[in-house]
Amino acid sequence: MQVPVGRNGLTADQVRALIRDSSTLHVSSGLQLVDVNLNVLADFVDDFQGGSVTRDAYSTLHGTAQLVLAQELDWGTAIVRPYMTLSDGVVSATFNLGAYLTSSPRTEAGETPRTHSIDGYDIFTGSTHR
Repeated sequence: MQVPVGRNGLTADQVRALIRDSSTLHVSSGLQLVDVNLNVLADFVDDFQGGSVTRDAYSTLHGTAQLVLAQELDWGTAIVRPYMTLSDGVVSATFNLGAYLTSSPRTEAGETPRTHSIDGYDIFTGSTHR
């Protein structure tokens, strides 16, 4: 299991309290473009349209992602990292959901903005997650 990274310095107990005790919990998501060392190159705050991440430790490919992005990337070589943020307006915790090599997209040219549906494949399959 991937250790939560970037949870804003919160302890596990503080994250549990945020989830369990907050009456105003807001869940949001985002997508970052990262390099092979997981350094953030861009954060697609306005262009990420959503998606899903699937994890299966018993599968040959431990993680896949289906994402929708209104941004051109260097398809086939770009690495993206979806994340989830939990916030009550005062305290927030961000969790990275893996890093995925992108496929060639399925582009919806008739939409404005133009969106790209991409499949992502876990870049750390068979090795230690960061």
